[in-house]
Amino acid sequence: MCADLPGFSIVPIVVLRKSGIISIVNPAIFEAGMLICWGAAWPFSIYKMLRTKKSHGKSIPFLVVILLGYVLGMFFQYFGDRNAVMFLYISNSLLIIIDIMLTIKYRH
Repeated sequence: MCADLPGFSIVPIVVLRKSGIISIVNPAIFEAGMLICWGAAWPFSIYKMLRTKKSHGKSIPFLVVILLGYVLGMFFQYFGDRNAVMFLYISNSLLIIIDIMLTIKYRH
């Protein structure tokens, strides 16, 4: 049994049918998995930059494009299919903003 958050729909992820076929009820799990994988990279990037104080190989336009993608994903979550994945978009956006600020700070 899943608890629902106000404004968010959370449904079981996998259902086993009597026929033995497994079906996915909520494909948002794939979106969440993608965001978790992308989000796992940002803390390592931030840690490395804080440790080395160098931003070699970092492209601010590239980081801004990724941030724009997260913002568009948040718009979709807000205006479309609201679910708990919004938290991942917000946390990833905050991490990339920190990464952009550090890139600007340590750019030589």
